[in-house]
Amino acid sequence: MSLVDLSPRQLALVSMLVSVSATVCYYFVLRHAGKAKHAPLMWTLPAFFLLAIAAPVLVPDDLRNTSRLLAALFTLMLVFKMWDMWVSAKRGDLPGLQPFLAYLPNLFLIVWRKQGAERQPAMWRNVRNLLVAMFNLAGSYFAITLLHRLDWSGQPFLLAHVLIASCLLWGVVGALDLLVAVTRLVGAYCNSANDKPYLARTPAEFWRRYNRIVGQFLHENVFKLADGRRHPVRATMLAFFISGLFHEYLLWLAIGRSPGLQMTFFLLQGTAVAATLRVRPRGANSI
Repeated sequence: MSLVDLSPRQLALVSMLVSVSATVCYYFVLRHAGKAKHAPLMWTLPAFFLLAIAAPVLVPDDLRNTSRLLAALFTLMLVFKMWDMWVSAKRGDLPGLQPFLAYLPNLFLIVWRKQGAERQPAMWRNVRNLLVAMFNLAGSYFAITLLHRLDWSGQPFLLAHVLIASCLLWGVVGALDLLVAVTRLVGAYCNSANDKPYLARTPAEFWRRYNRIVGQFLHENVFKLADGRRHPVRATMLAFFISGLFHEYLLWLAIGRSPGLQMTFFLLQGTAVAATLRVRPRGANSI
């Protein structure tokens, strides 16, 4: 049987297997490249990185199913881990083989150095968080369905856009929180995905609260590497540029083209965040 005989779901699994294999090879090269006699192995690292990024292309571009997008999301998390391991290796903090194998499948722990940094909630809180996340996800679905059935003719476009976008955000927050709760209930460590982003009062505070898992990766492996303490605006814009690149990658794989809307959105958000970095509203809910 050849690849052309496989279904999109089977090809997505093959794509994920390729990404995992590339990540494991990347790890072993990092472990051995520190020795002088194996130093030339460092030149192979970009090849494994690019192999993982290209793997979802194996899945056919079909808007009727989400196999390619799911494969791309899975691969993107592994690419983040490869990037993080490179930073960890430069700092002399590369995990051993057993911790690496436990860290690899945990898609809600990207920054290895932050493992254990956040206290995990009790079991009953995880169950409660799971139920709340399920309610939010279901509420978002029904709200979006209702909004799509309404007649918006004669109404301002911005009104419909804001309502639908808000419900989509509600659903994304619910989905991330649900996956985190499930991950914790099976005994794996992970950081909280969100910290009540709807309470944010500035763009900078929103992005500190929303999708904290990817946000932590960008802070530790982009913002800090760009000397964000001394050059916060430059480092912030670079972090949002990197985020825009990865979102353009996901959009290209999802619909077969990338018109630049994702990059425009994230650069605008980066500008707003850079302008409000030092604005810290007072109150119990501020972070």
